[in-house]
Amino acid sequence: MQALLGGGLPTVAGTEGLLATVDSLLGTAGVDTSTLQGLLAAARIAAGSAAPGPGATALQTVIGTIGGLLGATTSPVGGTTTPSTTPPSTTPPKPGATIPRPGGTTAKPGAGFTAYRASIGSVKVAKNRKRAKIRISCPAIAPRGCLVTLRGVVAGKKAFKLKPFILVRNVSRTFTVKLGRTTTSRLRKKGGSMKVTAATSFSTLRAVSKSVKVARSAKH
Repeated sequence: MQALLGGGLPTVAGTEGLLATVDSLLGTAGVDTSTLQGLLAAARIAAGSAAPGPGATALQTVIGTIGGLLGATTSPVGGTTTPSTTPPSTTPPKPGATIPRPGGTTAKPGAGFTAYRASIGSVKVAKNRKRAKIRISCPAIAPRGCLVTLRGVVAGKKAFKLKPFILVRNVSRTFTVKLGRTTTSRLRKKGGSMKVTAATSFSTLRAVSKSVKVARSAKH
């Protein structure tokens, strides 16, 4: 039958009868699954170019029967298991719920344009090494401003604590942060580099970072 359908559905008289006979034999015990798969592939190709008629109708019946037979898969102990036919949930998401994105990230409904992020203009550490001034800017293309989280690291340790803040779009602002005692002591005695990172929430762009070298104090 595969060889017969290889050139398309025959248009000679009796084709529908032959297909009906094949359909009745498909349920015979012991039919190899690979044989059914090959026949299904050939039947689908033939059906794609077949003209409407009794033969095409019979061929669709054969395709349906093979599909039903292949729907039962052999289990490890030799039995058969039928695929679950439970329909997927069609309940719409509740208003305000987050919609999952491919890869595990989420975005609020109607978030719109998200390819924006805050930038770091400058990082200046005070001479006494107790404070630092960081200038942050939110671009004009941000739909509703920027929700920014600042982090600072010196020698692998957190340099300061600052709660997330909102910056209006197309605005720059300088933030003064108090450095931790360990950070102040480290910079006074050995100097080093402080890396500041600004992460913008609800943005699809990566956080930006800026590092500044700090010399050790003359008096410490």
